[in-house]
Amino acid sequence: MTTAAFVSILITGCDPVKVKRVSKSKKLLTFPFTLSAKPKEAWVGVFEAAWESAWKKSTRRKTRARIRKGEIPLDCSLSDVKPLSLK
Repeated sequence: MTTAAFVSILITGCDPVKVKRVSKSKKLLTFPFTLSAKPKEAWVGVFEAAWESAWKKSTRRKTRARIRKGEIPLDCSLSDVKPLSLK
């Protein structure tokens, strides 16, 4: 039995044109973060388990994230999104 090679998947950006307001909330927006590749099912399972675990432990406002068509749509308020500082 062979093991599938692990492929690194990176967040490559977020198209501001695709940012939409979540219909149920005036404060929440959906930010579709683009991935470098469409993840395989095993990768999606690991991501969802890790997100769920962190979500349950967090005392901050809960944000929703999922994998969809090579993107991670993240539902949160604008104040929750911080610019990434690369040094």
